[in-house]
Amino acid sequence: KHYQDALDIALKEQGINHLCEYYFSVEFHGKRINHKHFVDFLCKDDGLIIEVDGEYHGNGEQIEADKMREEALSQMGFRILRFTNDDILFKIEYVLETIRSSFVFTR
Repeated sequence: KHYQDALDIALKEQGINHLCEYYFSVEFHGKRINHKHFVDFLCKDDGLIIEVDGEYHGNGEQIEADKMREEALSQMGFRILRFTNDDILFKIEYVLETIRSSFVFTR
């Protein structure tokens, strides 16, 4: 949750948080896309999903699960951006620029 919070704060500081919704609750982390999929950030108008991946995303089983999940979300019409915890901590400008350049619609 800490890294997602850090990204949410950075998006607010850049004035672009209104384009993406950050979801978190005690029961689950994420916004339910359907009965199977939760995401960290959802930019509805753009069909853009932003995920912040912790260390466990680097193990073999999780890599395969993430790949299958990403394929399913892509088939539903979503584009997915993935960042690591280290990206959030040490490369936040890169993360923000990548997100900004990925928007199709701007408000």
